[in-house]
Amino acid sequence: MGLAMRYLTLLMSVWLFSTCLNASAANSVYVAQKAIGAGDGTSAANAYGVSYFNDGSNWNASPTGTQIGPDTVVHLCGSFSSPLTVQGSGAAGNSIKILFERNASMIASSWVASGAAITCNHNYIVIDGGTNGLIAATNQNSTSRLASFGISCTSVTNVEVKNLRLTNIYNKTDAGDPVQNGGTAISFLYGSNLSAHDNLIANVGAGIFYTYLASASSSNISLYRNTISGCNWGIASGSGGAKALLNNFQIYANDITMPGSKWDDPDNNNHHNGIYVWAEQDGSRITNLKIYSNYVHGDAGAHATAFIYVSANARSSYGLEGVLIFNNLLVATAGGASNGCIFPSCNGFYVYNNTIVALNIKGGLAIREFTGNQGGTSGAIQNNIFYNWDQTIYGQGGVTTLTRSKNLENVNPLFVNGTDDFHLTSASPARNAGINLSGKFDTDKDGNVRPQTANWCAGAYEYKGGHAGAATMKGPLQNLPDTKPGAGLGR
Repeated sequence: MGLAMRYLTLLMSVWLFSTCLNASAANSVYVAQKAIGAGDGTSAANAYGVSYFNDGSNWNASPTGTQIGPDTVVHLCGSFSSPLTVQGSGAAGNSIKILFERNASMIASSWVASGAAITCNHNYIVIDGGTNGLIAATNQNSTSRLASFGISCTSVTNVEVKNLRLTNIYNKTDAGDPVQNGGTAISFLYGSNLSAHDNLIANVGAGIFYTYLASASSSNISLYRNTISGCNWGIASGSGGAKALLNNFQIYANDITMPGSKWDDPDNNNHHNGIYVWAEQDGSRITNLKIYSNYVHGDAGAHATAFIYVSANARSSYGLEGVLIFNNLLVATAGGASNGCIFPSCNGFYVYNNTIVALNIKGGLAIREFTGNQGGTSGAIQNNIFYNWDQTIYGQGGVTTLTRSKNLENVNPLFVNGTDDFHLTSASPARNAGINLSGKFDTDKDGNVRPQTANWCAGAYEYKGGHAGAATMKGPLQNLPDTKPGAGLGR
């Protein structure tokens, strides 16, 4: 055997040995509401009761047997009516996974006593709804006036929530209900390296809410491919106090249905937003904020604010410089929102290649720009399609330099279908009507690569000959591949 072959054989042996070690390190623990069978946690037929999960003595940094620790998969089996509280952390490369088995659910009259169905204040945790995992409440509504969290995470890093259904965390049914905080389906209170994706959320005050920590620096938050409806705020994020700093925040490929009149209230306190991000406290700031390829649509209600609302410090307009809002499809069915479909209330914003359409009736306002009365501010609104609006862009002072160009404004874009498919036909005046913005990003809403040097199409979609329009309005799961956050952005 030659030297090269011996070396290759040695490498293969080492790889196989390490693979076997890694495979044997992982363990599974099965948990149900009550102990089943032998109650030793070794299988779904012999699951531990929920008290095992909630007992910190059963968690270990180096788990053996059916202890819970790094690389453990905790299988949730059947129906739960008791809350779960994570008792320990995983490790880098060896997260603890909490997996809902098929048809597993957490349903209670109320989760108020515990604060949430699942409380996670530890790191390197994956909460996976599996095929059809469900978290719901049956008595958190306008009658009981009770509200809680579905999942609550505080001061955590490297936590992922995916594939879950979270419904009726607060089901507002009474127009006279004055509730302003109707709970949150997925709450991240401080932390870095967090994601929530591929969840279905309905009927709650806020679908997903992330708060970044005062006098601290956080990073790497990704909220994507969630389908959200019946919420006052679909996705919201804000500074938790002065000098809160956040870098690399991406909100993309979500399907958000505006709430209609569901969250209107007698005192007009509930201002409805599909996506709402702010940096309002003194010294707070978000850098590298990107909101893209979202589909926000429907009736915004009487007390609407905006489909996408970004808000900097009210006194200075600073805190969100460089926010990039692009490739979003915004479709208003009842006149739009009071502050437009997109409301950049900040300095240094970029609004590119969005398709903003009003259906059924003519819309009031597509984009409202407002940066207060501060000097030295700027913004850019380019390559967008605005169709069927009384006013396409409204500026209320403050912007010293507003670049407004290459938008198709109230000219029939000749969509494939003007009600449910907003791709471009070959005759569309939006074809090749935009400028090339390859330095900012390089794909369209479908993930198609835009030209590297030639003119781009206006709007969220590049024209592709022979396109049948099958993926446009079917929600975010079909719109983008499961790429790493930031894929398709300019280099």
